[in-house]
Amino acid sequence: MTTKLSIIIPVYNAEIYLNECIDSILSQSFDNFELIIVNDGSTDHSKEILEKYAKSDGRIKLLNKKNSGASSARNLGLQQSCGEWIVFVDSDDYLPEGALSNMVQKGDKKNVDLSIFNAEKLIQTTTLGPIYKFTHLQYETYQEVIREILRGTMLTGPFSKLFRGVIARKIRFNEDLVIGEDLYYILNFLQISQQDVYFDHTIVYVYRYVETSITNSKKNLLSYWPLDKKIVNILSEKEYGQDLRTMIAGNLMWCCFFLHQRPSKEDLKLLLPYYRRGVDIPKSYAEYKYLQLASKSAFIATLYFYAICLFRWIKTLKGKFVDV
Repeated sequence: MTTKLSIIIPVYNAEIYLNECIDSILSQSFDNFELIIVNDGSTDHSKEILEKYAKSDGRIKLLNKKNSGASSARNLGLQQSCGEWIVFVDSDDYLPEGALSNMVQKGDKKNVDLSIFNAEKLIQTTTLGPIYKFTHLQYETYQEVIREILRGTMLTGPFSKLFRGVIARKIRFNEDLVIGEDLYYILNFLQISQQDVYFDHTIVYVYRYVETSITNSKKNLLSYWPLDKKIVNILSEKEYGQDLRTMIAGNLMWCCFFLHQRPSKEDLKLLLPYYRRGVDIPKSYAEYKYLQLASKSAFIATLYFYAICLFRWIKTLKGKFVDV
């Protein structure tokens, strides 16, 4: 019998939540799936837990590898998969009852390459309701979905999404990116598919917020720029130029305002040329095409950047006077 669905789980030191995650999948009413679990060099008891599951259920394919990150683990899972559809699950999350049957039935019926469902956020034992606030019709063009991703109005984690396997296996998560590897993967997927995307309000995934997880950790301010450059290289400036500029400027604002990161002097030497207006920047910093886009958003981004620095400087002075 042809495998209908491949479920890929990257695992690294996930012993606390691993049983709940796997049990939620194995107990689903839909059972025509292969569960590919990639142990990414775990140093806790994750490997022992996974080996017990693999021995007890023939649908589980356990792959062990040296630690090299979630992207590498997902890529190995994609390489070994054979399902008509692909679903990604993180090892600290779980699926509600009926999730797989709902996703596969809708995917088959709607005849699209990508279906995006809703997910619920969980902090400790408290559920905070749906993550997505869908404003779309049931279908949206792939171009509009790309624009929403660039504007930052759509979450791009691979969870709660149903990917057509034949396309998903043509693409790989970029293992060189520190941040945004899932965003880059989905943009590549949409560029290849060029089909409408189906949206469904049904909750098919429970996303557990873990403060120490890689996804929620603070990234270095410069981690965004390799991502920005790669995105610029795969998308047309003519079609997506304004949204690309919004993304590039927004990444600086996100780092300064929400992540509260204070750039080092070394970072500043690299950052400011991207956002300074009318400065001749050496091409060694980045591709000229990228710099052209960045410079068009330079004025607003630079003002914002200096405003944040000024605010922090005033706050520091105020603290010193209070101490006195």
